[in-house]
Amino acid sequence: MQSKNSGQSLSRFALLFLAASSLVFSSVKTSVAQDDNIWSPYVDMTAYGSNDRWLGQANLFLPLEQSEDSMLFLDFRGLWTDDRSTEGNWGLGYRKILASERIVGVYGFFDHRSTSQNNAFSQATFGAELLDVNWGVRMNGYVPETGIKGVVGGGGAGQLVFQGGNVFMQSGSSGEVAYWGMDFEAEGLLWRRENSCNTCSAFSLANLDAELWASAGVYHFDHDDAGSRGLTGPRLRTELRLYDLPLLGFDSRFVATAQYEHDQIRGSVGSGMLSLRIPFGKGRKSSDRKLNALGRRMVNPIVRDIDIVSNQKSTLGELEGVKVGDLGQEITSYHAITTSDDVEDYIENTASTNALIVIDGTPGAYNYASGIVMKSGQAIVGGGGTVEFTGVNSGTKLNHTFSGSSPIINSSDSGMVSFNIKTSDYAVVNNIQLQGTESGIHSGSKDGVQLINNHVSNTNLGFRIYNGSNALIMGNTANGNAFYGFLVNDLTNSTFNGNTASSSVTGFYLTDITNSTFNDNTATNNSVSGYSNFTGMTGTTNEGNTGTGNGSKDTPSF
Repeated sequence: MQSKNSGQSLSRFALLFLAASSLVFSSVKTSVAQDDNIWSPYVDMTAYGSNDRWLGQANLFLPLEQSEDSMLFLDFRGLWTDDRSTEGNWGLGYRKILASERIVGVYGFFDHRSTSQNNAFSQATFGAELLDVNWGVRMNGYVPETGIKGVVGGGGAGQLVFQGGNVFMQSGSSGEVAYWGMDFEAEGLLWRRENSCNTCSAFSLANLDAELWASAGVYHFDHDDAGSRGLTGPRLRTELRLYDLPLLGFDSRFVATAQYEHDQIRGSVGSGMLSLRIPFGKGRKSSDRKLNALGRRMVNPIVRDIDIVSNQKSTLGELEGVKVGDLGQEITSYHAITTSDDVEDYIENTASTNALIVIDGTPGAYNYASGIVMKSGQAIVGGGGTVEFTGVNSGTKLNHTFSGSSPIINSSDSGMVSFNIKTSDYAVVNNIQLQGTESGIHSGSKDGVQLINNHVSNTNLGFRIYNGSNALIMGNTANGNAFYGFLVNDLTNSTFNGNTASSSVTGFYLTDITNSTFNDNTATNNSVSGYSNFTGMTGTTNEGNTGTGNGSKDTPSF
C-alpha cells in the first residue's frame, strides 16, 4: 500500500504531466514549421540489456528556441524494465556554443518512477556539461523525495540474536527508499571518419560519418538512513556512432554502446545498448543540410543516470523473546553442543526446561545405552536444521537454519519400553537421526509436541505417539523399522502431514485421530501394509496421501 506522500507525489506528477504535454504540443507546431532551423527534433529508441535486467527507452528531443550558437530544448524520456518498473523524465536544457567552439550546457529534469514494489518516487535531476568536438565532461546531481515506502512481504524482516546464553528476535520492517547521488564523467574521441559531401542525396553505409568514443566516470548514491547501503563505483563506456543513415536521412544516427560499472551492492554489471535516432520536421535548408561535428554535439542526448536509484532497507526494533512455531513455549536458554559431548546428560541435567539445545553431528554418531527424557518445553535441533521462530510479543515469524550437520543418536537399549528420545509437553525435536531401541521417538500423553524432519531407522516402532493434542508431526521419515514406521493413536487437533514410511511391516498404523489433518504422506515398500486400521478418524482430512510397492493398502481409507 502506498503512503499519503506517494499519493501527493502522484498528484504533482499528474499536474506536471498535463502542463508538459500542453507545452510539447505547442512547441512541436512551432519547431517543425521552421525551415531555417539548424537543429531538428528527433526521437531516440533505445534497447538496453545487462546481466541483471533489460529495459527499453524512448527519448523525445525538441528544440524550443534556437539561434546560430544557442538552443533551448525539451528532453522527455519514457522507460520500461523487465521487472515492471516504469519511469518518466521531463527535462529542460540550454546549450551555448562559445567563441572557443566549445559547448556549455545546463539542464534540469523532473523524474517519476513506479517500481516493481508498487511504490512511486519522484526526483529532481540537475546537471552541467562542457563539450568539445574531441572531448567532454559532465556532472549530475540527483535529489529524490525522502521517506521509506513499504515492499511486498516486507513487514516481517528481522534477525535472531544469540546473547547472554539465550536467543532473541530483533524484528523490524523492510522498505524501499530512493537514493540521492551524483556522478561525474569525462569522455574522449578515439576515432572519426567524415564524408566530405554535405549535400549528397545518395547515402552509402561505406561512406557514413562515424565516431568511436570512450568515457570514464564515477558515481555515488546513498540514503541518509543508517539502514541503507550506499553505492559507489566506477563506470566505463564506449560508443560507436554512425551518422546520417541511408533510410532515415540527415540528422539520423545509430549508436552501439558497451558499458561496465561496479559497486558494493550490485557487484560488476556489464551492459549493452543499441539506439536508433529518427529525426522529424522540415529541418534546415537543403543547401546546407548536413551537421558538422560541433553541430552534432549540440544535439547529443544528455548523459545522466538512466533511472531513479532505489533500494531496500531494514529497520530493526527491540529484542524480544522467541518460541518455536506457534506451539512452543518461550525459550529461556540456548545451548550449542556436539555429538562428542555427553548429549544425554546435557539434555536431562544441564539444560533447563524451555531450553533450546542445538546438536552438531559433525564429530560422528553419539552412542549411549539408555533413552533421553526431555524436560517440559525443551527444543532439540540438529545441525543443519531449519526452525521457524515466532516473536512472543510481535508474532513476527523468522526461519533460521543452524550450522553443522544432523546428529546420529544411537541407543543400544533393547528393552520393550526403551526409546531414543521421550518427549515432554511442548517439546520440539527437529532434524535428528535416531537408530536402535524399541521406539525412536516416544510421545505419550503430551500436548503441543513438534516433531519435524527427523529420521528414525532400525527400531521396532519408528514413531510411537498417543494420547496427545495439538501435535505437529511433519516431514519425518521412518525407514527399515521392524514393525511400524508410525504407530499413532488418540490424537486430536493435530497436524500429521508430509511424512514418509518405508521398508517396515506396516508404514502407518493410525486410530482415533480426530479433528486433525492427515495429508501428503507417503508409504513405500512396506511388506504387509502401507496404511493400516484408520478407524475413529472423525473430522480428520485425507488428502494427497500416496503409496507404492506395499503388500496392501497403498492409500489410506477413512
